[in-house]
Amino acid sequence: MLAGAGILSGALAGRLSKEVFGQSGYLSKRIQEAAALANKLDADFAGSVLHSPQALCSAYEDTILQLRAAKLLATNDPRIKSRNAPYSLFPYLEKSFCWQGEPSPHAIEICKRHGLFRVSTAVIHTAWMAAFQIAINDFGVMLEVESDYAHGIAQVDALNAGEEFDFLIIADANMFMAAAKPTVQSYRLLMPCFMQTQYIVTNPTMYSYDARRLWFANASTGEAQFKMKTPDIKQYIREKPNTLEISDVQNKFLELDRGEAIISWEPIISVHGNNRPDLIVTPSNGYKVTTSMYCNKSFNSPSTMQIRSALQEVLIAAWNKARLEPLTAHLRMLQNSELRKEYVSSVGTEIS
Repeated sequence: MLAGAGILSGALAGRLSKEVFGQSGYLSKRIQEAAALANKLDADFAGSVLHSPQALCSAYEDTILQLRAAKLLATNDPRIKSRNAPYSLFPYLEKSFCWQGEPSPHAIEICKRHGLFRVSTAVIHTAWMAAFQIAINDFGVMLEVESDYAHGIAQVDALNAGEEFDFLIIADANMFMAAAKPTVQSYRLLMPCFMQTQYIVTNPTMYSYDARRLWFANASTGEAQFKMKTPDIKQYIREKPNTLEISDVQNKFLELDRGEAIISWEPIISVHGNNRPDLIVTPSNGYKVTTSMYCNKSFNSPSTMQIRSALQEVLIAAWNKARLEPLTAHLRMLQNSELRKEYVSSVGTEIS
């Protein structure tokens, strides 16, 4: 039994296939892959916390509470504000039309004067990939987006190997599960972007729906949830957990034996679920995968705050324009063949 996996509507899939691939009827494998990408795009926007300043401020507090519950947040961690400092936006940003998809001309001008911004993200963050294209093509901001990472762990590995960026889009658990090296600690949590459900995938025994052996990926959001000891972890797991590398999660999902469970996430669930209809997919109780934007500490000084807040306004506007115009966002992603190939490669999109 599979829960929580949707499909692109027939009408929209047909329209996308005609506009992007020149086809009008059947869903070929290529169209199904495009549909899987579009579904992930919709899921990202469904969990958005950038639709209002109130939602953003609330999400920041929830993100910090979850990191603390998982014991990932050290006292005086430089990546966040001090424990007693409430999260707040610049007053002008609260009144901006960026929440409706329109940045101010002043913010665009500041970004253009600054020049190039280097940004790191994982290609599975499809909503941000669409938003970045809007920021570049519609608002004229210069972004160099490094997106050939399959997940946040690979982004952290790149930082530890010497890569440096102005801004990061990364799952918070990946950022804080990382060893406290100076390269990682030189970034500051700027704003949460979206929250998504994580899943406990179970292959029950003949006699019980309980799983006796849990699997999760090292340094992943799965390990963060395990550290939190959420109710579903306590309820279903009877033995010491097993760990694996994040690159092996898909294969383990497909090969899950009776009595085993694995902590997994989208797009693995919707992409590979049809291959294992015997599995029980249950939304996690008490844990959300939070993905946030971080800025390099060089953009956290008084001299660069205006530039940082201007880019923040432009990117919030680009995100919301993509969110409010889903067909445009889908087409921006699907028409970019390189991004589509990176996405398919990163999630192993073999549609059955």
